[in-house]
Amino acid sequence: MNTLYIKHLVHSNKVVLISITAVLLFYMSTIMMMYDPTTVDAMMVYIEALPEALIKALNFDMSEFTFLGFLSGYYYGFLAMTFPLIFSMMFSYNVLAKGIDTSSITHLLTSGKSRIEILMNILITYMMLLAIMILLLIGMSYVLTSLMFDGVSLDARFLTINLYLYLFHFMMGCLMLSASALIPSASLALGAIIGLPLTSMVLDMVARLGDELAWLRFFSLHTLFNADSVVLNESIVFPVLIMVVISSALILSLFIGFKRRDIIV
Repeated sequence: MNTLYIKHLVHSNKVVLISITAVLLFYMSTIMMMYDPTTVDAMMVYIEALPEALIKALNFDMSEFTFLGFLSGYYYGFLAMTFPLIFSMMFSYNVLAKGIDTSSITHLLTSGKSRIEILMNILITYMMLLAIMILLLIGMSYVLTSLMFDGVSLDARFLTINLYLYLFHFMMGCLMLSASALIPSASLALGAIIGLPLTSMVLDMVARLGDELAWLRFFSLHTLFNADSVVLNESIVFPVLIMVVISSALILSLFIGFKRRDIIV
């Protein structure tokens, strides 16, 4: 592990990390302020007034009429799945795809660092920055809950949801890093980095619109994350195992692709 290179990666991505984390915390605090146990029914009437297709597509639904069920439906159903993807997109493009095109990776290779070492440092940095984002979200959620509400708390299921969320975004990050390593052009890689997760998201949204379109969920990685399953105490072992398998396969393709990548040294 090269601490100097990791520090460089952290420094070059800190603005994006801070910006996306701030957006996540802003929406979390806003949605928490909307919650009032005495007016949940009224709020549900307002939500139900929205077009049914929009409610289903954005997964705005409460699986349980509790504070956790409220957050699961209106925060973790769409917002928490979407904004961290922007960070992953920018990290993957700037560090790997653009790094190869601008010869910054070449400089590292000529300094004696191996391709395996470079990728390991990139993966460690990504995992660390993503963990910081999720941990800040967890910590601020507990602080805001204690400040805003009396007699309302977040139980262990909330921690499980966020660990589940971390695994989902790690898998999506591995997908984008693999695209950066396998596609020989930075511009084409950028298209894949943006297009693949957006396609997955759109397929998931369309699959929610009706039973006749439900088969599309088998072509979307987004369907592997479902916070409502945790709220309802349903098993998430299968989707988590699928995430681990997919992440492992993507990491393998990342290392193979980068090792075989034609980089002028």
